[in-house]
Amino acid sequence: MDDELRRHLRRLGRAYRAAMAAEEKARKALADAALKAVDERNEPVGEVAREIGFDREWIRRARITKAKEAASSDS
Repeated sequence: MDDELRRHLRRLGRAYRAAMAAEEKARKALADAALKAVDERNEPVGEVAREIGFDREWIRRARITKAKEAASSDS
């Protein structure tokens, strides 16, 4: 493999990993805000889901994920 291809592959790999990290951070922020709206502000789940561009199932899965993360950090 020549040096140019190595550099290109490494650059793409770094860009991909950075995009994945940014996606994870944005997803967590969105889930936190959606769950806060539903749980603390008592906004309707369907309305929150519609505003964020997802469905009620997405919010349900976000709640499950958050509960699992809390349980694993308690251990």
